[in-house]
Amino acid sequence: MLTLKITDMTCNHCFGLINRAIKEMDAHAVVTADFTSRIINVQSSQSQEEIIDALEEIGYPAKPESTCCSADRSCKSQNNAN
Repeated sequence: MLTLKITDMTCNHCFGLINRAIKEMDAHAVVTADFTSRIINVQSSQSQEEIIDALEEIGYPAKPESTCCSADRSCKSQNNAN
């Protein structure tokens, strides 16, 4: 699952445009939104780059949101890198 932060997403209308752009690329994509945190979760066969590029084109720049680490940043992948 891809998690993206979209700071310009403020309402259902915004989400509708975002959802439509993703569904045009992948009709089977599943997109959910949390308006409070301005985060979307996307299950799609499209790559992260393709989705971010499509959202940029419609005026909703998105950035990947890390969800693997807790507040203390004790992610296994970070610990293994040390």
